[in-house]
Amino acid sequence: MCGGGAHNCFLVKLLRQYTEETCGGRCVGVVTAEDGDWTEAMAFAWMAGQYIRGQSAILPQVTGAKQGAVLGALHKGKQSNTGVTYEHTTV
Repeated sequence: MCGGGAHNCFLVKLLRQYTEETCGGRCVGVVTAEDGDWTEAMAFAWMAGQYIRGQSAILPQVTGAKQGAVLGALHKGKQSNTGVTYEHTTV
């Protein structure tokens, strides 16, 4: 777990408790909140690069998925006289 989740002390406590009970605490890695933000940012940057290159961001050998898939979408912003504004969609 990294990013915002690593800042949620209650969630981290619950996951540690659950993994301790189910697999001796070896199932989930929790990155500290200090390191978790850049870890999450690097993961999203890698996924964006995979999208731009048209390459899969799903690694079947890691995830167990049946096949790879290109994930994401690119939404171009509208030009304005103050710069670029960005559009996004919520799924």
